[in-house]
Order: sequence, then C-alpha cells, then structure tokens
Amino acid sequence: VRGRVTEAEAAAQVALSRREQAMVELQQAKHLLVQADKLSSLGQMVASISHEMANPVWLISASSEEMRRLVQEFGNYVLALLGDSGPAQKVAEQCREQLATINKVLDTTDTAAGRLTDVTSALRTQSRLDLKPSSSVNLNEVVNESLVIVSGKTKRVELKSDLTNIPALVAFRSHIGQVVTNLVANAADALMEKRVRFEEDLGKSFDAEIRVTTAVEEREGRDGALVVVADNGDGVPEEIRQKVFEAFFTTKPSGIGTGLGLSV
Repeated sequence: VRGRVTEAEAAAQVALSRREQAMVELQQAKHLLVQADKLSSLGQMVASISHEMANPVWLISASSEEMRRLVQEFGNYVLALLGDSGPAQKVAEQCREQLATINKVLDTTDTAAGRLTDVTSALRTQSRLDLKPSSSVNLNEVVNESLVIVSGKTKRVELKSDLTNIPALVAFRSHIGQVVTNLVANAADALMEKRVRFEEDLGKSFDAEIRVTTAVEEREGRDGALVVVADNGDGVPEEIRQKVFEAFFTTKPSGIGTGLGLSV
C-alpha cells in the first residue's frame, strides 16, 4: 500500500510540475504576443517616420546640388572680371580657394544626405510586415541595410564585410534583416563589454572586430545562401548555448535586453 501511495505522490508531483511548466509557458506566450503587438506597432511608426524623413532629405540633396551649380556660375563671373595684373591674380587665387572650401562643405552635406537616405531606406524596408515570402530577395542588399541600421553600435568596431554575388532568393525579406541586425548588434554589445573589461582589469586596449560574409551554399541537395556573422569576442559560454535562442532569455541587465533579438 505504501508503495502505491508513494507512486501516487510522485505522479501527483509530476502532474503539478507539468502544470506549473505549462503555466510558465502560457505566461511566456502571452508576453510574446504582447511584445509582437508592440513590435508591429513600432514597425508601423518607424516606417511612417522614415517616410516623412525622406522628403526633407531629398530637399537637402536637391538644394545642395543647386547651390553647387550657383557657386560655380558665381565663381566664373567673378574670375572673368579680374584682369591679369598681380593684385588681380592674387584676388583670383583667393576666390578659387574660397570656392574650393564651399565645394568641400557641399561635399560634406551630400555625404550626410546620402547617409540619411540609406538609413531611411533601410528602416522603411526592414520595418514592413511580410505576410508572404518575396521571390526576388537580394541578400547582400538586406545585409547592407542591416549594417546601416546598427552603424551606431559598430562605429567603435572594425567592421569587415565580404559579400559574394548571390542569385535572388525566395525569403521573408524583413525577417532576414531582423536576424542579421540582431546578430550584429549582439556582437557589438559583447565586444564593447570585452573592451571595457580589458581596459579596467588589464589596463590595455582591445581591437574589436566583426566580420560579415555571404556565400552560395548547398545543403542536402538544395541550393541556398549562407550568412556568417563572426566576432573576436569571448563567444557564448557552453552552459547557456542551448538557451540563447529562447524567447526572453538575455544576459543583459534588467531594462536593457528584451530577450527577443536572437529568438527572432
């Protein structure tokens, strides 16, 4: 009788444990749905903001181009008025120097406008909701967009990319962008943590590096593509390698990591 009671208690304990696990999984599923809804709303907002940014950025580019034309014309008028005398040629040389300086400023404006154009384009493309896969995804283009989006985190890292020419893919474009973006962002975070540790504990600098490569890959007789994001950090500790892709698992402090990046 005692043996049967023990077995019943064990079975009850297992049932209770399973029920508690089911409750935890249900709670996580609820959190995931809430986060998915928030991310969807955030994606719509980002797409809207990037669309609104596109117009003033275009205006900056167009104005810079027109300004460059007007400066060139004005310079030609002024130089044509100056004679061949020594003082006149001295003034002409000063005018040329000023015109060159103005053109350098306009070059800087064009560079900034081009950068903003890249960012707004990447945000618009990767924030949209893909309900079905696209039949003509340019993988390298998606990777480059992801690198633009995370450029704020990688500016202190030596970022190397080697993107092989890859045929168009059938894929969820925005999903691939989210994956690459999160992988590179996580790599940058880990490298910055290692750099701080080197500086504080060892008193020396650390040269952080991220490498992103793409290649044509065949798996089980099917053609496809391979994306590799590698860094020279410490890597993922063995004891948590099976958890890093779980929703809500994060090694970052509370309020910083969401635990959703790698689960995507």
